[in-house]
Amino acid sequence: MTVIPILLAMIGCAALDRPHSVNGPTGALPTLAPSGASDGPRVLLAPVSIVRSGNDITLRGNFPDDSAKVALMKTLNRSLPPGINIIDHIQLNPNVVALDFFNAGPVFQDSAPIPDFTLTVNADTIRLTGTAGSQAQKAGIDNDAKRIWSNLDVIDQLTVNGAPSCADCTRPSTP
Repeated sequence: MTVIPILLAMIGCAALDRPHSVNGPTGALPTLAPSGASDGPRVLLAPVSIVRSGNDITLRGNFPDDSAKVALMKTLNRSLPPGINIIDHIQLNPNVVALDFFNAGPVFQDSAPIPDFTLTVNADTIRLTGTAGSQAQKAGIDNDAKRIWSNLDVIDQLTVNGAPSCADCTRPSTP
C-alpha cells in the first residue's frame, strides 16, 4: 500500500525538475489543453509584457531561469532593427512557467515597424496590441503568433493605421 504514495511522490519530484517554459525546442515540456477545453492539463504562464514605445522596448515579468530570458533577448536582438533599446525589468523566479520565445522571431520581425507594439502574456492568453501599417501586416503578426503558440489563446487587438476602430465599426450608419 505504501508503494503507490511513494511512486506518486517520485513522479511529482521528477516533474518539478523539468524546464519551466512552454513550446521549447526540447519538446519535453507540459502541454496546454486546447482553447476552451475543460479536460486535460493546463499550464498557467507567468505574466510577461513586451512594450514598445518608439525606440524603447520594455520587458517586464517573470522567467524561471536565465536560459528562458536569454531566448527572448536573442530573439529580440535578431528580429529588431539597430537603434532599438531593450529595457530589461525581467525577474527570475524558478517557481513560474514562462512562455518560450525561442521561435518567436517572425512575430517580432513583422512587428518591428510598429512603434507602439505590445505583446502581453497572462495565464494561457497572449494579447497583441499596437497600430499596424496595413491589414497585411496585422494579419501576418496574428498568423505568426497563432502558428507559434497554437496551444494558447491569441487575442489580436492590433489596429490598422487609418482604419476605423471597433467602436466605429459597430455604430449604425446614418442615411
